[in-house]
Amino acid sequence: SSAKRRAFDVARADPDIDAYALISDLLIATGDKFTRLVPRSEVSRLREVSDIGAPRGVLGIQLKMNNKKQLEVIANKKFGSTGQALKKGDVLLQVDGVPATKATLDGDPGSTARLLFERQNGQQYEIVLQRSAPPAPVMTIASGPNKRMLRLGTSFSKATVPALSSLLDGHDTLVLDLRGNRGGVFEAGLASAAQFLEKDAPLTTISTRSAPQQVRKTDYTGPFSRTKRPIILLVDQDTASAAELFAAALHYNKKDIALIGACGATHTFGKAKIQRAETLPGGDLLLISYAVYLTPQNPPKDISGYGLSPLDASISSCCSYPSTTDDNADNSEATRQEECLDATIQAAAIIGHHPK
Repeated sequence: SSAKRRAFDVARADPDIDAYALISDLLIATGDKFTRLVPRSEVSRLREVSDIGAPRGVLGIQLKMNNKKQLEVIANKKFGSTGQALKKGDVLLQVDGVPATKATLDGDPGSTARLLFERQNGQQYEIVLQRSAPPAPVMTIASGPNKRMLRLGTSFSKATVPALSSLLDGHDTLVLDLRGNRGGVFEAGLASAAQFLEKDAPLTTISTRSAPQQVRKTDYTGPFSRTKRPIILLVDQDTASAAELFAAALHYNKKDIALIGACGATHTFGKAKIQRAETLPGGDLLLISYAVYLTPQNPPKDISGYGLSPLDASISSCCSYPSTTDDNADNSEATRQEECLDATIQAAAIIGHHPK
């Protein structure tokens, strides 16, 4: 907050000052890498998957801000209608000729955007994508006899719990896919985990500088807490924040729930922060960390910078995220997700969590 005020004062005194760069530099002094200034283009991405603003048409790609303050692709993605593909690590340079960090990604459903990317070898390429309605917060991405994999979106929101409840049925084995889920709304992560737990189960411990630690527990018995079906959690190194909270709550309360790392992952992202958002003039967003959440194990553990580790098992497959729109889906992708479902179940069976 003081950093923001200082930046605004300097910017008013000298209009030529780059307030974005100034605030970013001042925030480094907090010592918290997650307290940061989010450019307008990334704000639109957050709005696509959270409750920060009303969702509009989305492009169906997942990006993150890297250490160089560039928007980077976080997972391989193929587009069935064009044959083109994004690779993990590609950097988005421009949107319709506007620098990516100053551009807007969302827009009216049906509108298009011309995106300029750069690969790690320096090769640049363009791709034109059409915006579509935001994907469902939870969707079935693979299924078979007595098995199903549910993708819990790219973020938790208030829509996650009812969507999750509507899709939980009598399938024998359930894989909950948290790959690339960057967190979203903290309370939604808690509420989603509570669906699988008994009353008074510890969800997390919240720690702040100004107040005693607060233990959060479930206040009711979840409708799926006594299910006999095997449950497996699939995570990767980009599973973060509220998604890590969800995974930890289930894994540490129910030892028979396996935690499997996709694409060789041996840990999750490690963002155990609770944040509030302040919108700045011009549309940028200031994310401020004000608390840390601890895992429900005894004693509670801060996973900041470490993530959930060690995982029960790590598999080399499941590197490609599923499409979020029917327009971009193809048969090869469906096959990849079915193979991912089978590989995840097999890995859990090998470590003794679930018999084949």
